[in-house]
Amino acid sequence: MPETLIDRIYEAAVNSELWPDVLDGMADVAGAEGGVLFAAGTGAPKWTSSERMRPHMEAFVTQGWAARNDRGDAAFRKGLNSFVTDHDTLTAEEIEASPIYRDFFRPRGLGWSIGTSIVPMTGDVLVLSFERAYRRGPVEVAVKDRLDPLRPHLARSAFTAARFGLERARGMVSGLNVIGLAAAVVTASGTMITGNAQLEAMSDVVLQGAFDRISLADPAAQRAMSLALKELCRGSGHPLPPMTFAMRPDEGQPVVAHLIPLVATARDIFGRGDALMILSRIGQGGVPGTTLLEAVFDLTPAESRVARKVVEGVPTALIAEALSISYETVRTQMKAVFRKTGVARQVDLVRLVSGLPRV
Repeated sequence: MPETLIDRIYEAAVNSELWPDVLDGMADVAGAEGGVLFAAGTGAPKWTSSERMRPHMEAFVTQGWAARNDRGDAAFRKGLNSFVTDHDTLTAEEIEASPIYRDFFRPRGLGWSIGTSIVPMTGDVLVLSFERAYRRGPVEVAVKDRLDPLRPHLARSAFTAARFGLERARGMVSGLNVIGLAAAVVTASGTMITGNAQLEAMSDVVLQGAFDRISLADPAAQRAMSLALKELCRGSGHPLPPMTFAMRPDEGQPVVAHLIPLVATARDIFGRGDALMILSRIGQGGVPGTTLLEAVFDLTPAESRVARKVVEGVPTALIAEALSISYETVRTQMKAVFRKTGVARQVDLVRLVSGLPRV
């Protein structure tokens, strides 16, 4: 087994951009068209793939095949300790009768595979699958013998990446705590992965139940959040926009909760968080500062300066003049702001951030 491939497996634990390259390298060993790494769990679909497999995996998710994947169910039962092929998990008759082979893989020129499952600390099951062109025939036993020595390295890499993922989530809410925002990272099923100290001061509007389940005390806001989380679970294949819920507790100031879906990248496969929930009391007021906009919406400093001007009501032409940049640069940065915040109009951006405090 090439030592460089093993090195890349460990490098991918801390540099998620390397996973497609790792999958390509393993696909070459398997004589496959490409590889896929995905988390099989109850939350939002999380996956990465080699470039050639990306269109197939996007269709797999958007067409709902993950919920009716008899091949994956069978492979999971037998693939926890080694790589397994199609014929290790299903009989020839079962393969021929399987809708996922007949209606999904074979029309795409695929239909033979080898894969394995790994269970890191996140609670999800990680599945690696390498898809071979149907014309090349079933994956040989010799391929399994070449891939099995990689499983310990993959498992250690996944464990390391999971630890990094948890620390990233903690760092995210800790940073918001410093600037006075209550925040939690939650899964699509409503479980809190981590929360900050400011969240404790929101006990009148945020309820924490058994098994770290989190809910909102306001019934209407809770119904809206539940629907939003269900949409995350469904995984349409398209990024969901941030959502805002207004609440009015029995006493004290009204509260705005922002539910911001975490952008799906390769690194998120190893973290259980699906959304960042931020709460602020209305009346902390004014236009949010650039530091807050950067933290909440992952804006660059240049994008946050433009966004702040928009929220202040400054026309686009005057934003360019005020910031000493070109009109086209403002337009480009506004497109990036809209994409990251999930809105399409300036008025919607103003509404979205109006409940955030001034920092």
